[in-house]
This record gives sequence, C-alpha cells and structure tokens, in this order.
Amino acid sequence: MPTFAAQELYNEAYYKNYVGASYERGETEWINFFGNIAERIVTDFHPQSTLDAGCAIGMLVEALRQRGADAYGFDVSEWAVKQMPEEYARYVKAGSILDSKIFNRKFDLVTCIEVLEHLDSSEADRAIQNLCGWGDLIIFTSSPDAYDEPTHFNVQQPGYWAEKFAQNGFVRVLDYDASFIAPWAQVYRRERIVFSWLARQYENKFWIHRKQIKTQQATIVKLQQEIDRQHNDVEQFKAEAEQSKIAEAERESLRQQLNAELERLQAATENLRVLTESHSRLESNHKSLRELHSKLEDSLAKLEESHENLKEVHQQTLQQLQTASEFIEKISRTKAWRTVEFWWKSKHKVVSWLPQKQARLKELHNASSFILQSQGSATLVNRTYRFLKGERGNTVINSNSSPTTFSPNGEVQTNEAPIVGTTYEQWIQQNEPTPFVLKQQVKHELDLEYRPLISIITPVYNTDDAMLRKMIDSVLRQTYSNWELCLADGCSTKPHVRQILDEYARQDSRIKVKFLYENLGISGNSNEAVNMATGEFIALLDHDDELTANALYENVLLLNRYPDADMIYSDEDKLDAEGARCHPFFKPDWSPDLFRSIMYTCHFGVYRIALIKDVGGFRNGFDGSQDHDLVLRLTEKTTRIHHIPKILYHWRMSPGSTALNSDAKGYAEAARLKAVQEHCERSGLKGIAEPGLFNGAVRLRYLPETSPLVSIIIPTRDRLNILRQCVNSILKLSTYENYEILIVDNDSSERETLDYFNLLEKQVKVRVLRYFGKFNFSAINNFAATWAKGELLLFLNNDTEVISADWLEAMIEHAVRPEVGAVGARLMYPNNTVQHAGVIVGMGGIAGHAHINLPSGDPGYFGRVHLVQNFSAVTGACLMTKAELFKDLGGFNEQDLAVAFNDVDFCLRLREKNMLIVYTPYAELYHYESLSRGSDFSPENIERFKREIEYTESRWRKIICCDPYYNPNLSLDLSLGTFTLAPVTRNTKFDPFETERSERF
Repeated sequence: MPTFAAQELYNEAYYKNYVGASYERGETEWINFFGNIAERIVTDFHPQSTLDAGCAIGMLVEALRQRGADAYGFDVSEWAVKQMPEEYARYVKAGSILDSKIFNRKFDLVTCIEVLEHLDSSEADRAIQNLCGWGDLIIFTSSPDAYDEPTHFNVQQPGYWAEKFAQNGFVRVLDYDASFIAPWAQVYRRERIVFSWLARQYENKFWIHRKQIKTQQATIVKLQQEIDRQHNDVEQFKAEAEQSKIAEAERESLRQQLNAELERLQAATENLRVLTESHSRLESNHKSLRELHSKLEDSLAKLEESHENLKEVHQQTLQQLQTASEFIEKISRTKAWRTVEFWWKSKHKVVSWLPQKQARLKELHNASSFILQSQGSATLVNRTYRFLKGERGNTVINSNSSPTTFSPNGEVQTNEAPIVGTTYEQWIQQNEPTPFVLKQQVKHELDLEYRPLISIITPVYNTDDAMLRKMIDSVLRQTYSNWELCLADGCSTKPHVRQILDEYARQDSRIKVKFLYENLGISGNSNEAVNMATGEFIALLDHDDELTANALYENVLLLNRYPDADMIYSDEDKLDAEGARCHPFFKPDWSPDLFRSIMYTCHFGVYRIALIKDVGGFRNGFDGSQDHDLVLRLTEKTTRIHHIPKILYHWRMSPGSTALNSDAKGYAEAARLKAVQEHCERSGLKGIAEPGLFNGAVRLRYLPETSPLVSIIIPTRDRLNILRQCVNSILKLSTYENYEILIVDNDSSERETLDYFNLLEKQVKVRVLRYFGKFNFSAINNFAATWAKGELLLFLNNDTEVISADWLEAMIEHAVRPEVGAVGARLMYPNNTVQHAGVIVGMGGIAGHAHINLPSGDPGYFGRVHLVQNFSAVTGACLMTKAELFKDLGGFNEQDLAVAFNDVDFCLRLREKNMLIVYTPYAELYHYESLSRGSDFSPENIERFKREIEYTESRWRKIICCDPYYNPNLSLDLSLGTFTLAPVTRNTKFDPFETERSERF
C-alpha cells in the first residue's frame, strides 16, 4: 500500500474505532497489557536490544525501556508515532515494514504484533524477509479470524505464517508458550536447515491436536461427574449396609437379654430353696429370742431406776445453764464482744472460701501488689472492701461463648457479652472512677505539666435530637478542660439540628460549628471538621455516641508520660436502646497483624494533627472504612502508638448504626479490602487483601517470593497409631511440596514401630533420627534442628493431624516475614473444640491457651479465634520459625525447661528481640494433646514440673502479670475461661491524683 494511503487510513479515527476500546495513552488496560508483555520478554529472553515492527503509539517500546531494554520501534502511521512522550520520542520513527533499510542493524529480539494481516500476500512476503533480516529471534502474532476489520487484507491461519517464516530459515520455538500476548502468538528462531512444507504440516497438526485435547478435556469432566455419581451410590450402599449391621446387632442384643432373663429365673428358683431352709432356722432362733426377751425385761426395770436419777441431774444442769446464759447476754452487749464476733465470722467465711478460690486469690494478689505499689495501702483497702462487697451479692454465670460479628467498618458487635463470674455491672462498680474521683481530676487537672489543646472532631448529619444533646453534653462533662469541639454539619435536612448546634455554640465558646452547603459524605464532612481544628491533637467522636467523663483526662495523663505519642486508643462499650451500658470490648495493646485483619482500635482514637494532615486526612471512596484507612496510613508513618486499657467511649446501638447491625453499611466491604490492599502496596508488602472468615474481617494473604524448604520435626516414642496418623495426614493432604519430615525416635522399642521406621526411611521426604536417653522435649528438638536442611523449622507434636490442606502455606507466608519470629496454628480437639488459638501469658499462673474448649465455628471474643493476630507466645505443638533465628537464640532451653513452658520461653525470648509472634487460623490441625508421653503430674515428674514453674515465674515475672496482647481488665483465672471479666483490674496505669474513695464506706 502506498505510504500516503497508509497515512490517510491509519489516522486518529482508525485507532479510536478499530484497534479496541479507548486505545490511548494513560489507559490502565493497555498499560497493564503492554507492561505484562514487556515483563515476560525481559524475564524470559533477557534481550539487550529490541525492535517493535508496527509499534503503533509505542507503548511496548516505552514499557521495554522502563525495564532496561534498549528498545526501538517504527510504524507506518505518523499520527501514531507522534503520540510518544517526549522522553521516548527519539526511539521511534515513521516508516514502512516494507523498507528494509529503515534500520540498518540487527536486534536481539524483534516483535511484530498484529501487523501483517494489513498487507497483501506479496507485501507480507517482503515484510517477513525484512523481519528475518533484523534479528534471529522473532515474536509474531497475526489474528487468524478477524475478518470484519476493513484493513485486514490477508487474514491467515498460523500454519500459513509458519510456512512463510520457514521459507526464510525460521522455525517455531515449540517449548515456549506466547499466549500471554494472544492465543495464536508464536516465537520463531533462525535455524540452519528448514523444510517449509514440514513446518506448515506440523502447524496444521498442532492446531488439530489442540482441538482434540479440548474435546478430551470435556469428556474427562463428564467422566469425573459420572465417577462422582457412582461414588455417591457406593456411599449410599455402604450406609444401607451399615443399617443392616445395626439391625442384626439389635437382634443379637435381644437374644442376649432373653438368655439373661432365663438365667435370672433359674437363680430365683435357687434363692427360693435357700429361703425355705432359712425359714426353718428362723423358727429355731425365735424360740431363743423369747428367752432373751425375758432377760431384757429385768434389765429395763433397772434402767428406769437409773432414769429417775438422771432427771434429777438434768434439772440441776438447766439451772446452771440459765445462770451462764444471763452472763453471756451481758457480755454480748459489750463493744469488745461485737468486735471479736465480727472477726470470728469473717475468719470462718474466708477459711471456708479458700479451698475453692485459690486461682482467684492468686489473681487478686497480683492486682493488690500493683495497687499497693502505685497508690498505697489506703486505696488497696478501699478496693478490697468493694470487691468483698460485690462477692456477697448475686453472681451471674453466663455462657462463655456468644454470637459475635463485625461491622463493615471493622467494629465489633455481640448479642451477649461473654461474662463469666463477674457481671459488667459489678465490674463497673468495682473499677471505674466514682464521682469523688472525677471531682479530684477536675481539681488536679491544672497540676499537669503538659496540657495540650485537643480538638474533638464530629461530623453531623440529621442526628436524633436527644442523641445529639447527649453527645455534646458528654463533652461538656469532661474533667479535662483544654478542648474544643469541632462540629461540621453536612447540610442536615432536619431543622432541629441547626437549632441545637447554635444553642450549644452560644453556651460554650469551645464549641465551633460549621454548616456545609452540601453533604460531602463521612470522609468529606470529617475533613471539614479537621480543617476547623486548632489543637495539637484531634479526637474522633461520632455524632450519636458519648465519651466517659474522664476520656480526655486519661489521654492527657498518658501524654504527660509519653509526650511523643502520635496515636492513642482505648477500650469501649455500647449503649443499648434504653441507654444501658453493655458489651464491653477490652482490647490488646498494639497488634499490627490484628489491625490488618480488623479495625479493632475503633473508638476512642486520639491522633497528632500534624500527622493527620501529613497523610492527607480522610479519603473519599473509603466511606464505611474511612477510619481504618486513615489509621493504616498513620501506622506507616509512626510506631508511637499507645493503648489505654480503660472504657472511655460509649458506642450507641442506634438503628442504622453498625454497632447494632453489621449489615447497616454493606458498601464498606470493598472499601475495607481496598484500604488494606493499598496499605500493603505502600508498605512494600507483597500480598492480596481478601475477605476474612466473617463479615468485617480481612485476610491479608502474603505472597512469599520463594518457596523455602520446611523441615518438619516430629519427636516420638512408640505409639505407632498416632505417629502414622500424623505422618500420613502430612503426606496425603499437604499442597505445599517443598518440605522434609524428620522423625526423632526417643528410644522406641515396639517391633511394629521399628518396622514402620524402616518403611519411612524409604520415603524421599522422610528421615528418621535416633535420640537416646531420658525424655527432654527441648533437647530432642534442638538435636533434630542440627540435622535439618530447611530454611524454616516446624516443630510438630506426633499427636497432631492435618485438617487444612494449605496449612503449610498459611504458616510460611508469615514465617518468612523479616519481623516475625514464630508462627502458630489453630489446633482443635477431636471433639471439634478449640485446643489452641494463641497463648496468653499469665493465664492460670504461667500461661494458658486462648479460647480453649470453645466450639468449632464460634469466632470467640470479638472474633479473635478467626483472625490473624499477634500473641506473646504460641504452642510448641505446632510452631514454625526460621532455622537461623532458632540457632541464634540457642534453641529451646533444655537445661531449665526440659518439658514444660519451653515454647513460651522461646517465644518470649523472640519478643525480647522485638520480633512478632503470629497466630493464624488458616492453618488448622487436630491435636490429641500429649497422648504419647502421659501426664506431667505423675509422681516422678512433679518435682521437675515445680522447678520449671519456678524458673519461668522468675525469668518472666514482668510479662506474666501483664501480657500486652491480653487486657488487664480480663481475668487470668483459667477455671472461668479466657476473656472473662476480672473482678479487679490489673491496670497499672493509675491516675496519680486518685485518692481514697471514702464515700464508699
């Protein structure tokens, strides 16, 4: 085609109408398309130089140069070439593929994408000759069925082009799949000898076989469906056979019952004979008894005589008792006697109470120590009095599990608070500041050295009048006075809103109101409120919620301890329709993995305003998850994050609120996933944000760059049945393939077990190691680690069984993260209740498993069973760590912790190095718990166990009393279950100005 004709044909209109939808620079679809092609070319062929023949607007040339290739291109359309950005314009030029001299050099790789169908057959032959002259490796595509395009003059099948290239000494590279460009894309390489007719015949055969394969695949699917149907028929037959067996068993049981009845009748006959003989003997005995009766009558006469004497003595004793009673009555009216009586009754009550309450007393001892050290003996006596007063009241025991859901914004709902032992009302009475203490805070507020202005940010829209007043009144009641309330009304249509806001603004100059001309949505209205703020910090408050009176005071108190804090969050509860407080949410300290899984910090959030403005405030497009998105961006800028373990916020369960209905903001699901995904990309993390195990949860699935070898270490001694079950489940179910299994035999002696070891050693993935001597869990695993070849070590009990096929992937994705020290899995008892979902340090004395015995499917305390999160420790029954890290720490402590607490100790040593411990619910196994070695409390182990307890208590005393991933307001009494309310808080962050609460007495 003449060049002038091509210029007129391939103009701007052509590219907009025939090439595809919006074929323009800047379109994401085309950027991704050509970026993917360039990435594969650079990765697979490593070309130093490339030529794109028919480059159109040059997007492939640009993508290749961005990846380091020396790329050039040309196109017959001058309009298309001029679309190149200025920085790349010199690398492309206008010209025809029929001009062999347009480039007088050879290239490592030549691409020709959808060009030759625009030429007639003779021109296409010349074009192929030129392509073959520019390089020895060519990527070529030409659509085989695009007949409707008016500029397609030579649409041919792949075999046609294969023959043309073969005529020029090029053959297709058969082992390379170029379908990432187009299904018919081909790669040709120059070869010395080529039979052109053979090339065409091969291509024809290739495409015929390809169709046959697709037909066979469809047939395979149908056959598989038929197999599944037949399998179901077999299962049904098995069930019917089982029913038949049951009926036969019932008949056998009836026969046995009849035989037993016959034997009973025979026994009864024999008993009758024996009774007859006994009757005759009784007749003889009766005669003897009559003789004894006569003797007894004589004795009775003597007793009556003695009775008369006793009556006289009794009368004298009564007179003496009367005299003593009068004396005691006089004594009981004295003050000294009443004091002694009170002491004796109290002592009796405590002594009878002790055997049942040892665990609770230990918890109270820890709490008492903290109160005594931080506030003195007066406050300790006051709190002890209130605790004993509460103990005398009614104690309500509720279910330890409750239906729990999360809102689309990440907040948590529950239909019933999981309270055991202590009700929330009792907890409030025992632990929250009294009116007297609140007055003391007001009095001593001015004594604080650091008193920053806090701007409370509240977007308002059509708020109920009563709720709006309660929200503002809760701010006015603050015991800290240096605040401002910034209210941005999003053009409310209800007239009472403006009236109330104007009323309060006139009442207090600290209340600032801005009426917007339109509703900008949650994010937009919040940003308007932020723009009004003049404080050093902002605090977020929803328009229908309430603050506790000490909310700002507690935050400023913390800022006086940590003036560089950038973010502070606290605990919260909810207000029901009647305004009653319920469903307290006691949160852990900062847990980055939990926060990526759920917006758990929720309310009450206080943030440094400079940081808020630095990250750009709230973002449009994230409504419903705007707080989660904001805090994710904040955490990318700071690690100075603090938690106040006190209830400082009341979240109202109003109609339409996510506090009441998790579906109230269904649009937030996409926003939540988008927020976490973008956080992942900004942070340089390779991962995909996916929906979690319940509404409101997110799973950030990390994507490791490599597939490291995992060494699975399994100590064992005999008990072949459980070992075989464990190993078989790994080999049969695991979808991850790069692993080895190290069986560590500790003096097995059973012949069947030793035969099994010989069988295992024939497996490619299994090795059997021998460890001789006394059982020492730490030493056995340390020994095995020295033989492990893997980059990752997985310590696994032999009494476990794999449930989830991708369990290894779920643990590896976290274990390879540089900041993670150890990873634990969700372990279930055989009855499908939770055995392990993380370890709480201090629970039950040293450590206990979170959510133990919780039924399968129950998400636990505010969903934590089903969320990836951080703990202080995870169980060694299934623990993954880096081999190099394990070596650096010296492995498990085999000197002091031979059996118990070595896993907790190892994890806490990792925490000392600021490494994270991760629990993932996506790796799930059964755990039959210590079937292979018996009880730790057999007589020979008691002394060893006591020493291990003493060592652990001494080594980790500080964290045992205050696990950062638990909450000091939750009980450590394992008999009550985990995540239940503690009667008295262990919170050590007390108000230094809190004084004796004398009005309680």
